[in-house]
Amino acid sequence: MKANQKKFILGLLILILGINNLIGQSEDHCGTDENLKRLKTLDPKLEQKMADYEVQIQEWIANHPNLRTSQSPTITVPVVLHIVYKNATENISTTICNQIITVLNQDYGRTNSDTNQTPAVWKSISANTGVQFCLAQRDPSGAPTTGIERRSTTIANFTTDDKVKFFAQGGLDAWDVSRYFNIWICDLTPGLGGYGEFPTGSLSNTYGQVSDYAVVGTGQWVCTHECGHCFNLRHIWGDDSGACTGSDLVADTPNQANNSPGTCPTYPALDACTTVAPGIMFMNYMDYGGNSCKNMLTNGQSARINAVLGSAPYISLATSSGCMPVVLMANDAGNPSIIRPNGLVCSTSFTPVVQLRNWGTNTLTTVNINYKIDSNPITTFSWTGSVGSLTIINVTLPTMTTTAGSHTFKCYTTIPNSTTDPNNANDTAYSSFNVIPLGQPLPFSYGFEPTTFPPTGWTLYNPDAAVTLARTTGAAKTGVASMWFNSINYTCNGCIDEITLPNLDLTTMSSPLMTFQVAYRLLSDPTQPTAWSDTLRVLISTDCGITWNQIYNKFSSALTTIIPAFSTTPFVPTAPDWRLETINLAPYATSANAILKFRTVSDYENNLYIDDINIMASTGIKNIGKTETLIVYPNPSTGNVNLYSNSVKAQKIVVINSLGERVKEFVLEFGSNQLDLSDLSDGFYFLNGQNESGITTSKLILNKEK
Repeated sequence: MKANQKKFILGLLILILGINNLIGQSEDHCGTDENLKRLKTLDPKLEQKMADYEVQIQEWIANHPNLRTSQSPTITVPVVLHIVYKNATENISTTICNQIITVLNQDYGRTNSDTNQTPAVWKSISANTGVQFCLAQRDPSGAPTTGIERRSTTIANFTTDDKVKFFAQGGLDAWDVSRYFNIWICDLTPGLGGYGEFPTGSLSNTYGQVSDYAVVGTGQWVCTHECGHCFNLRHIWGDDSGACTGSDLVADTPNQANNSPGTCPTYPALDACTTVAPGIMFMNYMDYGGNSCKNMLTNGQSARINAVLGSAPYISLATSSGCMPVVLMANDAGNPSIIRPNGLVCSTSFTPVVQLRNWGTNTLTTVNINYKIDSNPITTFSWTGSVGSLTIINVTLPTMTTTAGSHTFKCYTTIPNSTTDPNNANDTAYSSFNVIPLGQPLPFSYGFEPTTFPPTGWTLYNPDAAVTLARTTGAAKTGVASMWFNSINYTCNGCIDEITLPNLDLTTMSSPLMTFQVAYRLLSDPTQPTAWSDTLRVLISTDCGITWNQIYNKFSSALTTIIPAFSTTPFVPTAPDWRLETINLAPYATSANAILKFRTVSDYENNLYIDDINIMASTGIKNIGKTETLIVYPNPSTGNVNLYSNSVKAQKIVVINSLGERVKEFVLEFGSNQLDLSDLSDGFYFLNGQNESGITTSKLILNKEK
């Protein structure tokens, strides 16, 4: 077996087994392994994903044997620097930001003045990777940018928990990771210089690297090192702490026992794994050690970098237009989006609202906004006002009338500031919308048995085009299918996905009630200080989606339906693992056009399932005392009866037949309960509820032939 093959197989086995030894000590160490351990606790399949991706990388390298490892720059990656600071010192200057890019370009292009210090024995394998970096010239919306954004935070310092990557947690959200390489600069905990996120074959919303503000700029190699991790380079010593069995999965780097110390060794430097000259490659950027002796990456490392940027999904960084400057004209108006009509419209008469953006350098004072529905004639609205360069405003257009059904709305701008628009590429926007002036009557029932998903008349919202709500035949409360959220394979924290039901006329039944079956299990222990959980919410709108009211919200132990509440095994529920949920829609019973939607908020936990959605009249409602309610449904019933009580006290329920005989007794707890009466004969029954607040009687009709 060839030495490089053995090195690859050994390293791959270590990766699959998940051997993560403590990284060597240094004044400012790399926290990439610590971050990797944390990500593995969130995703039990992460090791396998990385192993599978490693196979893909090796195949790419094998299929590109003529890759030029010493080449002029061919790939330019757009970078956005997120500066998160608590004080002025941490708010690094624009000069230092530019130095970060310069250092990256010198290190990855091998144009540093100290490359002459590379030992002669390794100069032939020292690589210009062909990768360069630029501060982004255009932001995700296409507007000019410096590629630098700043935020003052109250967080004293950050660690490897990725909080710096989320605005809601004191940091800054990533720009589109498929188009920009994100670098966060902040105050990290003492002793932590930075960390990167390894590629796994699928883009995550945290992909990028973090560096401490004090170790970036001229003469610093931390950003180069952490970027290396993001492009699939491992520590040169293989993270085996002296065992000499680890591997960085690169054939042309010497075996090394451990990381180099904070000062530069004298060449040749020998250790227990490489005992003869030329020794270890302590001048490699993927080692530790002093700044003054770092000056090289190898051809093998360059091949791994190019394999990442040359294949899906990270190739989009190499083809991104983020480095392309935006050329602004003097007078240029654009219509970047249509707010209304878009999606659902609940009336045949509506008022369009569009966004108008001034892409020109001059203040925009006049522009024509042209719009139409389907193939109808164009209507022109002459707008006047004052909009500064690159500023966006909302413009309300005159009310329009159309018919029920599906339509297309087109809008475009002309004649900005009474001149010809020199750039027509940003003028036009389209939207599709569906007019439903009246919701469908109740009852409503859906169990996900049809194969079409989303079902006809439903709307799926999946903004990141990643894991989302879907139909599955892997589990069901009834039938063979249900709707699920595959969170255990969704590497995202805080991402929202939604599915909206068809419009419903809640006035067609008195006291409407919504029920559905849910099954959920956590991935991590909810009793630990750091507790994660996906969240399930149900929302309702009675004004066509302009405003929403939350009517159901559960997470963690309140959402779980099985004991124990967590498991690292992907959750697939069996019959006892489902729970019936009940939502009283009586407060919205006057709405003839109500919209309901399920919302999932991901926290990278375990799988969630939903089945048997029903919206019906809640007959058999009785007041218990002044505030307590007992609901019996469906009524008539085929034998499987649902009962709901908002009483905090348990009730004794006695089932009495038409002859006055007690045929069953049970205890009704707070919330939703299920009762199997299928063993009783068809006919009339009375359900007597008793507790300290009093007695109530509800009539139930059994009709098993229904």
